Amino acid sequence: SARFEQDGKLVVRNVGGTPVAGLIVFDNHAGIRRYAVAGTVKDEVTVGFGSLHDNWAGLLMDLERVLISQGLYEKEARAMIETWRDSWFEEGTRLFYIVPRQAVDSILPLDIQPAPSDVARVFVGRMEIIRPAIQQDLRQAVAANDRPALEKYGRFLDAIAKRAGIRSPVIDSLNAAYINKTKANCGR
Repeated sequence: SARFEQDGKLVVRNVGGTPVAGLIVFDNHAGIRRYAVAGTVKDEVTVGFGSLHDNWAGLLMDLERVLISQGLYEKEARAMIETWRDSWFEEGTRLFYIVPRQAVDSILPLDIQPAPSDVARVFVGRMEIIRPAIQQDLRQAVAANDRPALEKYGRFLDAIAKRAGIRSPVIDSLNAAYINKTKANCGR
């Protein structure tokens, strides 16, 4: 779980019993991408947004290092980052972390016969963080009926509105349009 303190720091708590490796806090606001590597979280870690680095190449290298440390080969790690790049690094604030192997194996059991000598299963978890400033921006955009300001939240608009306790016909309309566009793209 994650929550913001009144001083603006982000507190990330591991509510499971297994340490969570590779925690990275990522923020992209107006094209400025910043991040911090928080490492392995056993219980709880606090990250101040003032400590985030504005270093795109460093982020990619650090994420690659995390993936390699979990068992991927360098080319596999780069391919994974490239595959998810557009989604992972879009506008917003989020946490990336390595889903513990025990959880992966329990949710998606894998049985290969004959058994290979080694299997690396590296799943990257992603948690969207809805900052208080985003909730305030949403309130202002709804009050001004500013559709372009609301459209930038895309598929997250409905979730942000629910978290902020905002109901609005314009949000309902944009969300319905997004769902219809997604259905059309999926051939439905």
